Amino acid sequence: MRTSKQSKPIETKHYVLLKRACNSQKLKNAMALLFYCGFRVNEVKQFLKTDIEQSIKGNELIADIIKQGIIRDVNLSDKAKAELSTLLLETKGDYFVRYRGDSLRVCLNRFIKKVLGEGFTSHGFRRNAITTIINSHNPRLAQDWIGHKDLKTTLGYYHSSSENLKKASNSIG
Repeated sequence: MRTSKQSKPIETKHYVLLKRACNSQKLKNAMALLFYCGFRVNEVKQFLKTDIEQSIKGNELIADIIKQGIIRDVNLSDKAKAELSTLLLETKGDYFVRYRGDSLRVCLNRFIKKVLGEGFTSHGFRRNAITTIINSHNPRLAQDWIGHKDLKTTLGYYHSSSENLKKASNSIG
């Protein structure tokens, strides 16, 4: 997948910078779903506020992933639930994120580039989520979590850092 290899992962430190710089509620909501759930940008447009409310109560967000023809259940961390709860209170209307066509992706990518610079795109949220799960657990778990049919696709998102390489080296022997 070409985009994931080009996009740097948007880690927690980057996400914090983006939240601070953002004055658009829709973009804040979209970024929270991207960061905590590893969705694609086009997938976050489907959620109503009631979907988010139910996910907080039930501990998981259920998404119908049209591109892959699957239903994906994403378990929400306590941190994700807390942030989504706060964002819900600040959101007007029925939709949690409301954009038509590709305009959300375009707006997000323009904003991300402005704040973080070259090399970062909205796909970096997904890359970070997959990398984090692989580093914390294993590639198969990341594959199941993200909903890929082929492990090679999941591994294409993996970003090795010098910090991870040091940890791996120290774990040997």
